[in-house]
Amino acid sequence: MLSSLMNNSVYKLIVKILVFFLIIGLPLTSFPIFSKLTGAIVAPFSAIPLVLLFLVWMVPYIIGRGKLPGEVMPILYFTLVTLAISAGAFFPGWFF
Repeated sequence: MLSSLMNNSVYKLIVKILVFFLIIGLPLTSFPIFSKLTGAIVAPFSAIPLVLLFLVWMVPYIIGRGKLPGEVMPILYFTLVTLAISAGAFFPGWFF
């Protein structure tokens, strides 16, 4: 099922469009719609295509038992540690 999905031309087009918007949106650091939803001062536009790309590409890849290369492990550990530290700073007393 996963191989037929990844070979689908519409699926490939959606992934390419999301990557395009992700790269183009990197300089946009204060997207008003995203800022209103989150209440943050810095609300990057590229977060929206990144989340959509994660849902469209990564979730089916993981469900289809795809294996990530070993080089990805340090960035995953870094991401988990930074999320834990950020959560600890945002919710003081819950974690530390």
